[in-house]
Amino acid sequence: MLKFFRLVTIFPPRISRRCSTKTARDDIPTILTSALGARPARKKEKNVKKFLPQRKIKMNYDEDFDFPVDPPPEKYSRRVRVRFIFAAFICSVTVVILIFLFSPFFYVESVIINGNMRVSEEEIKNFLEINEKSHLLLYNTRAAKKRILQNVYIGNVEFERVLPGRLYVNLQERRLTAFFEHSFGSFLYLDDYGRVLEVKTFFTEPLPILVGLQFTRFQLGEILEVPDSAAFNVVVQYAQLLNQYALIEKVTHINVNDSANIRIIVRNKEFNVGGVANADEKIRTIAAVLEEMPNADLIPGFMDLREVRKEYFFEIAP
Repeated sequence: MLKFFRLVTIFPPRISRRCSTKTARDDIPTILTSALGARPARKKEKNVKKFLPQRKIKMNYDEDFDFPVDPPPEKYSRRVRVRFIFAAFICSVTVVILIFLFSPFFYVESVIINGNMRVSEEEIKNFLEINEKSHLLLYNTRAAKKRILQNVYIGNVEFERVLPGRLYVNLQERRLTAFFEHSFGSFLYLDDYGRVLEVKTFFTEPLPILVGLQFTRFQLGEILEVPDSAAFNVVVQYAQLLNQYALIEKVTHINVNDSANIRIIVRNKEFNVGGVANADEKIRTIAAVLEEMPNADLIPGFMDLREVRKEYFFEIAP
């Protein structure tokens, strides 16, 4: 027992706690038994557990806890250089393209105007306001369109740019269809929608004159205001059909005193077309009569087209 206490004093518990390896803790019983004179028990090889060498697993805490991983300084600096080179290349290419596009090579050299019949090219060019330093790509077509549409004869305008310096101006003019005799011997020039295009004291075009139409007021570029809108719409529809079948220049008068008995006069021939019903067939009948009759200009007569029939009779005036 004395030996045991001596050993205990030699090997205090403080030493065993500090042992961090399994081998040092396992050797303490062996030392104690040898000090007491007891024979240590032989370990059976069967009970001996052979442990395989443990693999060291390297934990990537940044991935487990989603911490941002900074790239190596070499890769980071290389990425910055690549981005800087790419941005510099894009900027240089953009500058070169802008210098090329805004160079004098793209100044307006020629202006081609299409679709003008009554409006002269000089008047259109004055509206365009193009000079020697006008750039084709920077030219303000919206402002030019507003200036051109100030002319009531022009209904629409479209622009087309052709590089390097050609500008096309495509006009759509309103078609003069009829005249309306106003007070004091003046005439209102009307298109096929009843819009007032011009006011003159004379007319030279072979177009029909509206007779019996009453109006309240008119303004250039606006549709004529009339108290009887139904009769006015009938006249507009017949005027459009006469334009469609190329008869507008042969008609001399359109009498609208009675909206239910509208009369279309072709020189010395009178056609009572009635109202707006079957207007297309009535105008085609007038075209067929004028085409088939020989010496139609010398034969006066009358035809009633108020009702649609298979046969029509042209009454020759005595």
